[in-house]
Amino acid sequence: MSHPASTPSPFAFHPLDIQAKTTGQIQTERFSCGKDQLVWMFFPSGFQILAPLKQLPTVDASLVIRHGHFHDVLEGTAHALEHLIIKDVRMEGPHPLFRPLVRHGLEWNAYTNWERTLYWGKTTHRSGALLIQALLRIVNSDDLLTADRLEKERPAILQECRGRTEERRINDALFRELYPHIPRFHTASLGSVDTISRLQIEDLRQAHKEHYTLGNMALVVEGIDSESALLEAISPDLLTLLM
Repeated sequence: MSHPASTPSPFAFHPLDIQAKTTGQIQTERFSCGKDQLVWMFFPSGFQILAPLKQLPTVDASLVIRHGHFHDVLEGTAHALEHLIIKDVRMEGPHPLFRPLVRHGLEWNAYTNWERTLYWGKTTHRSGALLIQALLRIVNSDDLLTADRLEKERPAILQECRGRTEERRINDALFRELYPHIPRFHTASLGSVDTISRLQIEDLRQAHKEHYTLGNMALVVEGIDSESALLEAISPDLLTLLM
């Protein structure tokens, strides 16, 4: 099946998503995008995987959550949640589940925009399965969402709010001009000093419970060359979770 030379967006409506939920079985679409062959997998839980099928020396994985500034009840919640999910706030390094990957070579980051939060990692091909499993375990657990960790990370979040880049200021101003009828776009996308100061751990736990669901997640992977290898990179217990 040939598609236009543009990759579909995870979360787009697709009949196979409904079919997966109805049958309880993973549904797969294969298609081409330019010279690349891609696979789009739909799980009964609503979880999706999108991947170009090619083996590379490294594995690049992004876990996308449909949760951004636009969903905030209290401004800055999505951004603060991203901080606590991915960082080790005590060691100022990556999440503890990422640490075993550091010796193999690891790049990692995360960002939140108006619509989504993205957690990203890149490592060697031999460690790709560990990276994918770590990302899935990190976002599907709220064990590290504690009041103690929030208080340790709050100064860093406040500093980021105070030091908004010129690009972000321009972006926020454009949204206010383009969407004057939407009050959410009249607020600072990272939250303000006032809202971040008032943020409580219960706000983060509620946002995680409401938005960090499997049907709100998609995994985008590059560096693995087959559907079977993709599924093998997910441990049996996580595969059961995704179903």
